[in-house]
Amino acid sequence: MPLGIDFAPWNVPLKRRLQTLAVAHYVIIFLMAIGPIVPWLVITLLLVCFPILAPMVVLYLFWIYVWDRQTPHKGGRRVPFMRRLSIWRYFRDFFPIHLVKTSDLDPNKNYLFCCHPHGILSIGHFATFATEGTRFDQQYPGITPYLMILEETLRAPILRDYIMSSGVCVSSKESCLYSLNQGPGHSVALIVGGAAESLEARPGSTTLVLKERRGFVKIALTAGYELSMFGLVTCTCVTVRSNSLSVCPTTV
Repeated sequence: MPLGIDFAPWNVPLKRRLQTLAVAHYVIIFLMAIGPIVPWLVITLLLVCFPILAPMVVLYLFWIYVWDRQTPHKGGRRVPFMRRLSIWRYFRDFFPIHLVKTSDLDPNKNYLFCCHPHGILSIGHFATFATEGTRFDQQYPGITPYLMILEETLRAPILRDYIMSSGVCVSSKESCLYSLNQGPGHSVALIVGGAAESLEARPGSTTLVLKERRGFVKIALTAGYELSMFGLVTCTCVTVRSNSLSVCPTTV
């Protein structure tokens, strides 16, 4: 092929093209959030091309960085309609992603889901806990998950509100406890390995970063929440009851 580029054939089915578009949408949003050049460029262009909008832009920036700055730490701004958009079904089917249910969850309890491995983009975890693409709400009725992500990802103007609409929050002790204390069934999904684990992502291998990751266990032990492991590989399910740990193997 010219320039060494292997282009997709013209006869690719429309459904597959929509699936690819859904994944491209996710990757672009992710990259713009961690390196928010584009959002600031849009704001700059608005100020240059439409100076009359300057007061509105200033008010918006004041709102997200002063008045509304604690929202990502306090449950975010979940919009059920956004979680159920058809784009997430195409996103799921591209790989595809499956949520395998191994047991029921009591909707009267709170759970701390510890996810692994992180991967580069945490695609499986996002599809499961930040969208209804894998039908989490149907498989676990009464459970309301909040996916914890890096605070820097929720600082980009415009994008922060779009991302929070999926039910994501800042990954911190205070944020976890706030979400867990919202009532029965409110649960937190925490990608334990964090950014350090994402750097270990390699094709054909799984590396977990857990040695210095004890905060989530302390939260569960202190507050008495259910602590379960969610992963893309065979893992261990740790359940916390009455400040004691019980361990059993499971496959998810």
